[in-house]
Amino acid sequence: QNTVDTFVLNIVKGTDFEATDVERIVTNLKDRVDQNIHVQVNYVEEIEKTSRGKFKGVISHVRR
Repeated sequence: QNTVDTFVLNIVKGTDFEATDVERIVTNLKDRVDQNIHVQVNYVEEIEKTSRGKFKGVISHVRR
């Protein structure tokens, strides 16, 4: 998350991936957060891991 109203989704396409999957994810995110948020979808080869080998589900760069 780079701003309060902008979210970036990094998605790795699996073998059963369909475009409707992204639509469902974006709809669910907007239902939970706010209908007016902007969602940027990036398709990536892999999700980066932390130095300890774990995935971060949420990364926020918003200053509090």
